[in-house]
Amino acid sequence: MALVQPFALVNSTNVKWTNTQEKSINRDYPFTNLHLESPEQYVVRTYLQFLWLPESIMPLTLLVPSLRRVQEPPSSSPGSEHPLHALLEPLLLSTRSSSTKYHTELPQILANSGGEGEIEETTMWYALNYEKVGTGEGEGERKGENGLQGGSNEDSIMMEDKWKNTWLERLERREVQIQILLYLLKLSLPGPCRPLPPVTIPPLGTGNDAQLAKSAKRRKEKPITVIPSPAQRLESFMDKLSTWQLISRMDDTQNAHGIFPRERDWMQAFCEDVVEPQFKAALPGLCKILRSKLFPRSPFADDDESEADPSDLSSSPVPSSKPLTSKPSKKEKKRERSKQDRNGSASVSSSAAGSGLRARSRSLSVSLAQDASTRRSNLNTSTTLKRALSREVSMSRTFKPRPAAYIKGA
Repeated sequence: MALVQPFALVNSTNVKWTNTQEKSINRDYPFTNLHLESPEQYVVRTYLQFLWLPESIMPLTLLVPSLRRVQEPPSSSPGSEHPLHALLEPLLLSTRSSSTKYHTELPQILANSGGEGEIEETTMWYALNYEKVGTGEGEGERKGENGLQGGSNEDSIMMEDKWKNTWLERLERREVQIQILLYLLKLSLPGPCRPLPPVTIPPLGTGNDAQLAKSAKRRKEKPITVIPSPAQRLESFMDKLSTWQLISRMDDTQNAHGIFPRERDWMQAFCEDVVEPQFKAALPGLCKILRSKLFPRSPFADDDESEADPSDLSSSPVPSSKPLTSKPSKKEKKRERSKQDRNGSASVSSSAAGSGLRARSRSLSVSLAQDASTRRSNLNTSTTLKRALSREVSMSRTFKPRPAAYIKGA
């Protein structure tokens, strides 16, 4: 029996590339020398990669685990601030700054074909040069300015501008999702939460409107400095998602003739697949707020009906064959008291949730009977007043001569 000696792989020497391989290597990627980057550079690189690169390469489910790799140093005290608070601060935006970024700043950089040359601008140009552009029937890979072929030059320019606007809208949606994850990560970090930097709100008349500027000078308004709350900013981004969902549903309703789609939209999928699995245990209240905004209930739904037993909602209730004992009556009284304390209303029924519908129907009939009696009494008083103040008008078309005047005593 022969023994086979194991092979040893020597990887100490670098493999030399040929000239053809060196020329084919892509060197325009903005992030190099990753082994030398600091924690600040790592957090910025992670944010930009998840923002500008496609979902197939950088899925949002991996953003928070990637950022959580930044850990506290072993020598830090238990009650010290987490280092991610300071690293996330330059990346946190407000809804207004996010809208300005994608509706004013980035379109201006694209129109000028360049800006200040920051790292995010470099990442934007890298993503733009390799973004896929729809060319009608198929899709071609964008290479500089030769992505659109065919048609006149004006048509290609219009298609290019239209595509860039659609691309920026998609990136704005991506930005809003990332901002929600960043604020949730900030609020879920252990230790004290670092407050956001103060924001100066300019006066009302500092824009281009001359009339507003004059009125502001007349009132002598001064800029206001406020410290925003992370939870308030987070909820403002949630409201933006809810607004987009409402607009998309209105468009779907017009296209589908009033039939709402039953499948989830991308906002509901973001809530259920990305946010809740990572933050539902640590931040249940904020996850519940996001779900209430993206999964709205019908305005005609009744909380009492949803909480009531389905057997009690039948039109002809069947009387129970079991005699009532003293224990269920006490439970019903406790339940009734809790409902009265919670709703703050004196019109809550004295029975359980099943008899609430009958009480509502009885109160409705009573109110209708009172309205009918009030209407009849008002009708009787109006007819008597009308008879007293009415004046008879003859509708006859025959001529009636005026009675002749006579002298009294003649």
